[in-house]
Amino acid sequence: ATGNNPKIIQLDQINKIASNDEFQNSLIQALSDGFVAFENGDFFTAPIQTLGAPPMAPFVDGESDYAGQTCVKSGYFRNNPYYVIKVASGCHPLPNSGLMQVYSQKTGRLDALLLDDGILTELRTAALGALSARLFGPKELQSIGMLGTGVQARYQLRMLQSVTPCRRVHVWGRNREKAQALATEMNKEGWDVSTTKEADELLQACEIIVTTTCARESVLGNEVYDKEKIK
Repeated sequence: ATGNNPKIIQLDQINKIASNDEFQNSLIQALSDGFVAFENGDFFTAPIQTLGAPPMAPFVDGESDYAGQTCVKSGYFRNNPYYVIKVASGCHPLPNSGLMQVYSQKTGRLDALLLDDGILTELRTAALGALSARLFGPKELQSIGMLGTGVQARYQLRMLQSVTPCRRVHVWGRNREKAQALATEMNKEGWDVSTTKEADELLQACEIIVTTTCARESVLGNEVYDKEKIK
C-alpha cells in the first residue's frame, strides 16, 4: 500500500504469476501447510456467507437450472501480517467473478485489492483437488474420472499434472457437446480424454473421480456402486 491507498493488483499481473512453472507446486504445498496450521490451532476462519442460494432467494427469478451464488469467506494465520476477505460469484447463470481484500492485522486497514475475477478461487479449488489426489489417491493411476465439463474441470486437470503422470481421462457431462469440447481442448494440451454416455461408467473405469458440477442432487452411484473403486 502507498500511504492510506491500497495496492491494486490487476488480473493480468495475477495470471502472469500463476503461469509460473513453480506456482502450482507452491500453491498445493501452501494449502497443505494451511491445513496443518488449522489443525494446530494457528489458522482461523469465520462461517461462510452465501448469498443468492437456498435458503435465500435467488438473484434471478424464473431462470431454469439456476445455481448462482456469491460466497464471502475470510481467514487469517496467527502472528501473520495480514487477514483476507474473499468475495466470489459463479454457477449458472452468473459468470465467475470475484476479488480478494487483504487487510493489515496490525492496523485493520485495507492494504491490497486482488482483482482476480475469480481466478484465484478456481486455482485454489483445483489445487485442493490435486492435494487430495496426492494424499488419498492411489500411487499409480490408470485413469482419471471427470464429472462435469466447465472451467473448473479444466483447472482440475491442469493442476493434477503436478501430482500424477496419468493423462488418461474419462469425462461425463449432462451436455454431450460440452463434454466433447472439453475432451478436444484438453487433448490438444497432451491429455488422452474420452467421453462416457453414463456418469456411473466412471465408477468402473477410474481410480479417482473429480467432481466439478453444481448439481444439487446425486449424480454418481445411483445404479452402480463399486466399493473397490470408491475408497
